[in-house]
Amino acid sequence: MIDERARRFDPSVKSFTAPVLGISSLELGALLGIWRTEAYHNAEKLIAAPTPAARRRVAAAIEANAAQRARLIQVATSYAVLGGSTAARERFCARQAA
Repeated sequence: MIDERARRFDPSVKSFTAPVLGISSLELGALLGIWRTEAYHNAEKLIAAPTPAARRRVAAAIEANAAQRARLIQVATSYAVLGGSTAARERFCARQAA
């Protein structure tokens, strides 16, 4: 999964580390698998909700969790936190857009 992401989106994911989270690129692959399974279970919860109100509560919980996770990812992978340069990523993105 990581090789495909690196090829399609950003080669730097192959050397990904998130010292703030304490995970490596290998652990990232496992984490993405866990999140995929969680998404499947969330879909099951939405389908099983017995009423529209219950479905809204499930959806709100999913959205709140996703927002928290997005913020964590943003902070943990920010150049402001990790330092370094965005030049390599910007060059990769520019080549992909061409």
